[in-house]
Amino acid sequence: MSAWISAPDRERDGAWDRVRRHIERKDAAAVAALVVKLGPDDRKAVAAELPGYLAALRAHARVGERVTPLRVAGAGTIGGAAGVVSWLHRRDFAPRWAVLHDTELLLDVLSSRSEPWLADLATRTALRIRAADDPGVPLALALLRRTGATPPAHDPLVVAWVAEDVPHGVAALRADPLLKTLLPRLFEAEGVGRRLQHVKPSTAVPPPGPAGPSPTPTAPTPTTPTPALTPTTPTAALTPTTGPRAVAPPVAATSWAAALGVTSFRGVSRGGASPENTREPVRSHGPGTAPSPMASSWGAADGGTFGNGAGARSGWLDGLRDLAAESPATRRLMLDGCVSRFLRGGAPQDLRFFARLHETLAPAPDEVRPRLRDYLRLLPSSAAPAAEVALTHLRAADLDPATVTEALEAVLFRAESGLVRSGLSWLDRTMKHAGDRADELVPSLAMALGHQSRAVQEHATRVALKHAARFGPLAAETIRTAGELLPPSLSARLAEGYGGEVVPEEPFTPAGLPPLPVMDDFPDLPSTPKALAATLHRPGWAASERFLAGFVRLAASDRAGLRTGLASVAELDDRYSGGLPEPTLWFIDLAVELVKPRRIFKRRRHWLTDPASASAPPFALVLRRCAEVYEALRKDTLPPLLLATPTRSDGRLDPWVFLDRLEAVIGAGHEPLPADFQQALLRLPRQIPAGAVERAAALASARTSAAGRTAAAWLAGGGLADPLSTVTTVVSGSRLYWNDPTHRLVSTLEGEPTGLPEIDALARGTWHDAFVVGAMDWWPGMLPSHREVLAAHLVPRLTSRWPLGPGRWLEAIVRADGPAGPATAVLLAGALVDATSRDEAVAALRRLAAMGAVPSSALGRRLMELIDGGEVSLRAVADALEAAARKGAHAQVWEVFAELLPLLLPVAGTRPRAGLAHLIERARLVAGWAGARGEIRGLAAVASGRGSSRFVTESRRLHTTLTA
Repeated sequence: MSAWISAPDRERDGAWDRVRRHIERKDAAAVAALVVKLGPDDRKAVAAELPGYLAALRAHARVGERVTPLRVAGAGTIGGAAGVVSWLHRRDFAPRWAVLHDTELLLDVLSSRSEPWLADLATRTALRIRAADDPGVPLALALLRRTGATPPAHDPLVVAWVAEDVPHGVAALRADPLLKTLLPRLFEAEGVGRRLQHVKPSTAVPPPGPAGPSPTPTAPTPTTPTPALTPTTPTAALTPTTGPRAVAPPVAATSWAAALGVTSFRGVSRGGASPENTREPVRSHGPGTAPSPMASSWGAADGGTFGNGAGARSGWLDGLRDLAAESPATRRLMLDGCVSRFLRGGAPQDLRFFARLHETLAPAPDEVRPRLRDYLRLLPSSAAPAAEVALTHLRAADLDPATVTEALEAVLFRAESGLVRSGLSWLDRTMKHAGDRADELVPSLAMALGHQSRAVQEHATRVALKHAARFGPLAAETIRTAGELLPPSLSARLAEGYGGEVVPEEPFTPAGLPPLPVMDDFPDLPSTPKALAATLHRPGWAASERFLAGFVRLAASDRAGLRTGLASVAELDDRYSGGLPEPTLWFIDLAVELVKPRRIFKRRRHWLTDPASASAPPFALVLRRCAEVYEALRKDTLPPLLLATPTRSDGRLDPWVFLDRLEAVIGAGHEPLPADFQQALLRLPRQIPAGAVERAAALASARTSAAGRTAAAWLAGGGLADPLSTVTTVVSGSRLYWNDPTHRLVSTLEGEPTGLPEIDALARGTWHDAFVVGAMDWWPGMLPSHREVLAAHLVPRLTSRWPLGPGRWLEAIVRADGPAGPATAVLLAGALVDATSRDEAVAALRRLAAMGAVPSSALGRRLMELIDGGEVSLRAVADALEAAARKGAHAQVWEVFAELLPLLLPVAGTRPRAGLAHLIERARLVAGWAGARGEIRGLAAVASGRGSSRFVTESRRLHTTLTA
């Protein structure tokens, strides 16, 4: 630091000089110990120097390494509370991908301030909170608890409180001094429900509420009752005891901190890390511990745990439930708070937690009765979680017929099929006891018959047929009129009980399949150093390919100009001194090696020994291509050009252009760079013109080049033989992090060895999500002629800790050439059953159908795996396949149904799966569209059996269609 920041004479040893030396050593603990001993004048002197010193650090991009000592120094020396808050919240101190573990040290240096000053600081710090993960959250909550200051009315503060990484069992909540003020705000603050949306209760049986049934008497256990939301006595200000690190006496055993199992308040703050580890990210579990695979066990084991939504822990729900059990007033507050939050409205993710809390409290009938009108108000338009709660308690209540009719009309009008079907079940039950008032319920039933969901229409049709004998003539006519809007198959079923005309089924006209895409030419390479430097900052793999190829060409033709043009790029080296060796970092290193030779070789030599030792093979190939260009530049052995630069926008390389480049490199006295050469071979099309094969053979015979002979053999042999592909699902072992998957997809490729290490690494091996991945936007352009190989490398990312969306790479899979197999089927199946990517999956199926490349059998088997694993319902699978069939892929979709049906049909003596009748009906429609004929294993036995259930009826219809 002293080399680039001007400083006073080192011999002078003033307060600022001593503080600055500790900051330069990154020793935050030493800064804290020194600052608490300074007098008022020395503190003012240090505070005056800090802004200029920070500016100098910023200019040299060195702030990040000294954030914690800088924050500690400012907190201990700046005079006003407003100034301290401004200093701690400077943009320079905002951490990226890390949490500042400095709360303990900040409390140390603030310990000598007065009580009113600390209360003011606590309020100001709380008001600066904008998100639950703001760096100021731990300090704000710590100060509010220690000073007893009233928390300000600030929604982000409440969100931060519920998101604290501390246990939230009843003991901790009861002892938390913030509870009295913040609990009522839990139901008012925006963002609380969204933060806790994944929190679920434990499986433990909740204790009965004050209004619920009394438990069986047992031997009394002496306890001290806790008044409802009685505040704890505010602790004293942060008065030091002895020593510079002392902040406050140990907290009493009845306090909030003791309830968490610690004896000092500092031990529960996020600042409880050692000074040496002030930038380490928070871990989900301590060293040497293994998390339980069941989230519910946390609530039972330690009285509740983390409040953030990510872990879906039970702590908050269990803690609030147990707290409500101790006080009728607290219970009323929570029930009223939940209902008022429902009435305020919001998205489902905002209300889901409060719905779970409401049901965890299990309100008794006499608690439901005063809120019935509120529940009725929720039915028509509130978000699904609130409406489900309302419907549940209205169904269980003793309502008069008029209220039941009002409720049914409200719920059957909704769009959500699950809610409407639940309402239909209530209607079905009510019909049994309606007597001569059954006709009053017919308008609700007619409304359900016209619902947009096929599942609701089917359910409503069953209810209508079941109670047909209860209705008078006018009511029956109403149902007949509503039945005219039903699909033909349902209209025919309804006519069996009510008569009337059957709407004929419209003939299906398949949609046309899309034409095969035409690929654009690959963009031209940068022709000048200035254009090359501009390419560095453009997004996408094509820009990176152009930079790499353009650098090599310009290094051969205009090295002096290239050195001048990339001088600004070389200056970026100070900002990118470490991290994962992405291609951009290699490009900066190329510029540095050209402008300032050998400056960085020693620092990054580990990249060159094995730059991709634990990387996924496609990423490894990208890194080795970068590394070999860097090494050739350093040794002055760069060829005049690269071979692998694509000629088409999808990554393919014209074989004639490839041979032109190969001949130019060999003619200049060079051998191609190995990774570049092998990447070029992978980009060649699957069909090589005979003339190109002959030219490669002639080149191999005329030149003494190993690469020329290899290229000739590759083209003559038809390129890479398609490897055998398999995908398996394995159960994960112990989970280290909350987002570790319980099951992982593992892909395997068994290709014939080629003797080319980079190609063999891609086409031979087994891969899972433990490999380091990067540059994924390059991958499709690296394997444009090998669709299944590309899919096999993408599949493990679906079940990684940070999974890819199932539809993200479908466009790349479709653009690629080559056969599709199990890995492609996994990607297609995942996208088909995911509502957010179904449209992309249907479009991909159409394109693959146009190319004759749908892996129908593999897709059917993968869908069966998802069904067996409980990841998707039969109804969702049937609807997704029908959507694809209607878009023109009906022949391929029937092949998928033909693979699925033998696996789904029940064996004799077993019940059919839920939704199987619906799937068979969809399969019958698709079979008719595709003109399918033949036998489905096990279908004839079901069709010939006795019974009139929908499953048997639909099986007979499908069998008739296939054997007509």
